[in-house]
Amino acid sequence: MTHSFPIFVLDFLMKKFVKKSIVDRNCLDLLLSVQYYKESIKEAEIFSNFLNESYNTDDLIFFLFVRSCIEREMGILFIEKARDEIKMQFNEEKDEDDNEIYLNKKNCMNSKN
Repeated sequence: MTHSFPIFVLDFLMKKFVKKSIVDRNCLDLLLSVQYYKESIKEAEIFSNFLNESYNTDDLIFFLFVRSCIEREMGILFIEKARDEIKMQFNEEKDEDDNEIYLNKKNCMNSKN
């Protein structure tokens, strides 16, 4: 049986924090953070769409596939990119164009194997 994304997130937090009061606090922190940042950070907007189930499990599989293609074919690790972007938030000379990544059809087709 496939669970919805919000249930997956809740299960993850329950396994990680165990104690109900801590789980509840982290769920609220997560929801408030997503709500706050979804207008300015594309990743937060996408995550929000999964949480409110505007996107379904098939969409999640597609997003994960594309992410995997980009990481493999372009040598980009998103966790490192996210860390760099957090560091750059404190730098006023941030270049907005640095956040765009392009992957052509050939790269995606090569990643299917």
